[in-house]
Amino acid sequence: MAYAALRSLAQILNQTLNRDHQYLILDEKQQIESLIEKVSSLQDFLENSSKKIKKHLEIKIRNASYIAEDIIESHITDRILSESASHEDGILEKISIRFNLIEKWIVSSSKPASSSPFLFPFLFRKRQNTLLRVLHQEGRLEFPNEVAESVDLRYLDCISIHIPSSISKLQNLQTIILRRDMRRPLYLSLDIWKMPQLRHVLLEYGILPDPSSVGTEGDRSVFVLENLQTLSLVMNFRCAEEVIKRIPSIKKLGIRYKDEEMDLEYYCRNNLVHLRKLESLKWINFGYSFLMNLSFPTSFLMNLSFLTSLKKLTLVKGRLSLEDILIVGSLPNLQVLKLRSTAFFRQKWITNAGEFLQLKYLLLENIALEGWRVDPTCFLKLESLVLKDCYEFVEIPDEIREIPTLRLIELNECGGSVLTSAMDIQEE
Repeated sequence: MAYAALRSLAQILNQTLNRDHQYLILDEKQQIESLIEKVSSLQDFLENSSKKIKKHLEIKIRNASYIAEDIIESHITDRILSESASHEDGILEKISIRFNLIEKWIVSSSKPASSSPFLFPFLFRKRQNTLLRVLHQEGRLEFPNEVAESVDLRYLDCISIHIPSSISKLQNLQTIILRRDMRRPLYLSLDIWKMPQLRHVLLEYGILPDPSSVGTEGDRSVFVLENLQTLSLVMNFRCAEEVIKRIPSIKKLGIRYKDEEMDLEYYCRNNLVHLRKLESLKWINFGYSFLMNLSFPTSFLMNLSFLTSLKKLTLVKGRLSLEDILIVGSLPNLQVLKLRSTAFFRQKWITNAGEFLQLKYLLLENIALEGWRVDPTCFLKLESLVLKDCYEFVEIPDEIREIPTLRLIELNECGGSVLTSAMDIQEE
């Protein structure tokens, strides 16, 4: 699993370097080249090291690869949205730091009876904690009690199965990335709502508590998180009014729902329409139902049409009716659309006049789609078309080749007829 994750990350890095160079500044290009070298080195390590060492480090390598791939992909699509991209500084440096730590773990693990500080990276003195700004933790499942004393902390990246209430002491914390080494979900403390400086909360498999369970309306210990811009990925996110009003500035939201817990009324997902600054939304269905038994609630998609701020939409694992895809196509400012493990009604996609007028980037991955008919007035600004694992897909519509802004068609694991139609477009 770790080697496959590294291989996938290496592919993303090389594609980013080759296809998206127009969106990268020189420093980012050099950082990506450095990351490619690190990934290659880790692949060599997995191929040549003993089973004992590999077992010890595989989970860390796998998790780092998955997170890095998601961050880089989001970073590039943000670059494509040039008018509003935040261009957050240091995103690639943080990925590099993660892999540097893994390399140091490898060095320390190769020494017998090693007492390397990288095995217990947070056994530091209390006096030092108050000056700590950035903290990346590997190799423990218990949240270090010492962290709560790091009052100057701005950035926290850790593995844990439980986040204690003491985290609310970190009143200067801006970015928190919480991962887990086990399949059970990570339950955040209710005190997460008492941290007003938070800007980015990234969860691998986390459940966010409902703040309405905290005291009464007059309880001032629960804040409105005015600075929070990113919240992803939250499992079974309940969009109750009490939650929505506490995250008014959210720009990026990622949510996951189990197939047996799709109650639209209980989860109040129609309330997302009140997030007036929302630019990016990722919805993932997961569970044990077959793909065709799942769906994205039509009433929810209809409400998205009122979100004029929405520029990026990702839908994973579900069925789209003709009405659903019509709604998505009418989103007025949608520039990035990613459909993964998604089925179309009767495996056909028919676009109507005037749809997807602002779309720049379209990804179709593992899509149950045989026919695709495109109206000439659609996709007028499309720059990138990416098809992955679309084995049933027959050909790229002729209308796509007429799009003047199209720069890239990328194919991965698609049928021969799709490759032929792409080559025909390239020759023209």
